[in-house]
Amino acid sequence: MLGISIALFFTAIGTILNRLEEINPVILVFTDIFGFSFISKEPLISNFILSRIFIISITVIIFYFALSHYSKNILYAYSSSTRRICKIPYLFYSSHSFFSLIRFHWLYIWQRKTFLFLLIILTIGLTIDASSSFNDQFGATQFPSSLIISNSFNKYELSPLLLIVLIIFIPLNLFDALRNNKFYRISYATPISNISIVFSIVITFFILFILCLIIASGAYAIAALNRFGIDNLLSFEYILLSFFREYIIFFFAGCGFILLYLILGRKSLAVVIGVIIYYISLLFVFIGDTYNHNWYLLSYFYIPELSNSDINPYPSIFQLFYSGLLYSYWVSLITALIIILSFIYPRTEEKNIKNRIRNFKRINYGKKYLFVVFVIFFIVLSSAYLIISYHNKEIKGLKEREQNYEQYFKLYKKYLYSPQPEIINAEFDLDLFPQEKYVLVKGDYWLKNIDSINIDTLYFTMPLRESANIKFQQIKLNSPHKALIIDTINHFFAFKLDKSLKPNDSVFITYQLRLEEIYNAGYRDMHISPLWTLVESRYFVMTIGYGLYREENGGKNFIPKTLQEINHFKVRNRLHSNRINPKIKCIISSPNNQVIVSDGNLQKKWNIDSRAFYEYNSYPEMDLFNFSVITSSKFKKIYIENNGYKINVFYIPQHEKGAQGILETSNRLINNYTKIYGQLPYKTINIAEAASYRGSGGSSFGNSIIIQEEMFNYDFSDSIHINSAKILLAHEIAHFWFGGLLKTSYLSGASILTEGLAEYSAIEQLNNFYPFHLSRKYIEIIIKRASNYEDSPLNQASNDKYALYNKAPASFRRISMEIGNQKFDTLLRNYINISTGKFVSLQDFINYIQSNISKSDSVLIDELFLKNIQYYFNIKKAKIKSLKKNKVEINVDFQIKETIVMDESYKSYPINNSGLIDITFLRKDKIIHQEELNLNSLNTTLSFNLNETPDLIVLDYKCKFINKARKNYFEFKN
Repeated sequence: MLGISIALFFTAIGTILNRLEEINPVILVFTDIFGFSFISKEPLISNFILSRIFIISITVIIFYFALSHYSKNILYAYSSSTRRICKIPYLFYSSHSFFSLIRFHWLYIWQRKTFLFLLIILTIGLTIDASSSFNDQFGATQFPSSLIISNSFNKYELSPLLLIVLIIFIPLNLFDALRNNKFYRISYATPISNISIVFSIVITFFILFILCLIIASGAYAIAALNRFGIDNLLSFEYILLSFFREYIIFFFAGCGFILLYLILGRKSLAVVIGVIIYYISLLFVFIGDTYNHNWYLLSYFYIPELSNSDINPYPSIFQLFYSGLLYSYWVSLITALIIILSFIYPRTEEKNIKNRIRNFKRINYGKKYLFVVFVIFFIVLSSAYLIISYHNKEIKGLKEREQNYEQYFKLYKKYLYSPQPEIINAEFDLDLFPQEKYVLVKGDYWLKNIDSINIDTLYFTMPLRESANIKFQQIKLNSPHKALIIDTINHFFAFKLDKSLKPNDSVFITYQLRLEEIYNAGYRDMHISPLWTLVESRYFVMTIGYGLYREENGGKNFIPKTLQEINHFKVRNRLHSNRINPKIKCIISSPNNQVIVSDGNLQKKWNIDSRAFYEYNSYPEMDLFNFSVITSSKFKKIYIENNGYKINVFYIPQHEKGAQGILETSNRLINNYTKIYGQLPYKTINIAEAASYRGSGGSSFGNSIIIQEEMFNYDFSDSIHINSAKILLAHEIAHFWFGGLLKTSYLSGASILTEGLAEYSAIEQLNNFYPFHLSRKYIEIIIKRASNYEDSPLNQASNDKYALYNKAPASFRRISMEIGNQKFDTLLRNYINISTGKFVSLQDFINYIQSNISKSDSVLIDELFLKNIQYYFNIKKAKIKSLKKNKVEINVDFQIKETIVMDESYKSYPINNSGLIDITFLRKDKIIHQEELNLNSLNTTLSFNLNETPDLIVLDYKCKFINKARKNYFEFKN
């Protein structure tokens, strides 16, 4: 009963805390100590400590009463000093039975070389593990690791395994100490019921655990001090508390083993089986934690050449395992199963394994079936609970998003057709206060009514994340106009003018905003540690749109559905095509020990007292709100000037090698793109390192690019393995043309155009960096992913990542291959030239391409973007047979999959597979085999010869369906 109560106690605590977390946000400050959650709003230090004292006290009290209740009879069988252990007033006076044991443990343990060795390993493991965790948050992934292991060694594979091993050996060493104690000698098979021994072992383990944390914290502090200096280092106590919070789960796991051994006895077969199951479950905990934190523990399972962040090598089971209840619920559940098994299986002193198994077989079938029922019941119940909880949470989040969207769209549509004045000029003052975690934005607008009707309402959208806390402090208009906020939701503001703005009238608007919690309003996937003070003092990156931006043509979420709305959009598009090109001046100020980098052209910089000021002018091609801000006291800069433009790369000192690789790769990419798409629109390009462990980047369609710090550790000189950082960099640089010069409205398909063409451009650059077979291998994955996306035609697709980054670029590539790569690039260049500075849509682009190609090729575009016709092959088997005279015979078995059409009404039906298909195999653009097949024959085998025997054979195949086309490739390896 004692064991069951312990297991149920931990299960209940974990469940209750997680449920409270969903009900009351105040509980958030209590729950993260157990590893149940990670909060973004860290309380003050006093609350930080008090909250942990509170939750630990509650836990100890409940645990004490549970032990007292179920061990009452056992305790009274021992001495009075032992009984006093369970009385809180006398707990610290029972020195004979309690502290003497602790004193003995220390003397005995320190004499054992084994434990000293394990203590050293634990310290190293915690330091490495903490460095990987903290540096992912603070932007320096390598600095403590180089003090201990080579940078080439993957620390993410080492530390979790080390910690698992240590949790196994620490309790065993404690038992060895007890076994050899002449005063408290115990048998391996004898359960321990003396509560003083239980408490002494737990307290001893806790002291050892804290000692390891102190040593590891000290090592981390010394390494950080060595690299960053005393000004950027937090207090040692704060680091220690953070280590304690991160690794408290290891202490609870160790206590679980200690109590399990004490209650059941070590020679029980149930314990042996249980320990194996327990450690397997704990391994899954680490694997789940590894998956969640993007650690590469399972790096053996993916192809090195394809180590791209978009290619997920991990099984989905780990996603299910990692949940808010993982640490408390699953581990406690398995503990309960072990205890149940121990009650079913009788303890034995039998040493022979065969006899133990024979004794297990003698158990009556009722107990065996009872155990099976218990196992099935617990597994089904827990799995159902986890799945239902996860599903409910997702449904709840989806409903909230839908409600917010409905409210936003309802309000936005209310003002959709109201005319708006043109923005003639704008000036901004942006004051950063990193220590206080807020930004003050002051803006001035000069607006003019160029329409023929009066304007009495102004509406604006702040292009920020919803997590940003915006306080609209004031808005003023020049006399005789006054404005009053009449509607607001999220980041939408509508103002009512007391006097209408007549045609050709101008108005001057000044406003002031306060953006709080700017770390949440920063770059989209930026991970902010609770130790935010270290982040702010050393390293801070954010992109922010701080202008009051009047979105054209219906806004991001507006999709016209009726003919009237579509025609209205076209009229507005023609009338307001030049309204996004005002001359903007921005003045940014921050503490003078920071570095500021913003979109636009830096005009001048000056200092006043302790603050630095930067004045930027925007390029004519930039949108109004595209300003990036990078602040850091530790940034370094390298640059290169070439062909009239300058590339700046801002990085922290530890990543100089990666920064140099990014600089050279960027210069090479820009040279390639300018030859294809025309002159770079900006004179200065800024590429900055961002603190995040997600390993991605982004651009706001200005002249600044954010590349997250993990990418700065890639080897850009490697031409053997595909570097995902190169692909990402090529994608973001392509946005200078597709998103910078080529601007899209936010109608359906706009993101397909900008993101799809940027990714297409990046894919086309693969051949300039890698061998032919490697680039083709990567493209094969893109096309396979594209074939799996069949939800809707591309012109009506949502911003689904598979549609944006797989199907869209694959479709553009198919057009390019069909009409010719050179011709397609020429069409893209001409379209950019005629559309620069204008709003365009996907339909505009489709119309332009179709008007410049043949009718037969135009059918392909209809199928790709308007009807979603899917033609693709499934290569079932490929064999290569060696022949005489350096020849090989190639046999290919392939299947033509059923083709699906999905039209605008979202009705799907199969295509009649009739007619002929012409399939051509090419090697290095030379035809080696061509054959005409009947399309009704869905399973086909082709056989042809190749007059050479190379080690690697890469073939293209081109298939034509009447007036339809499909291009793909596959690879043979001999």
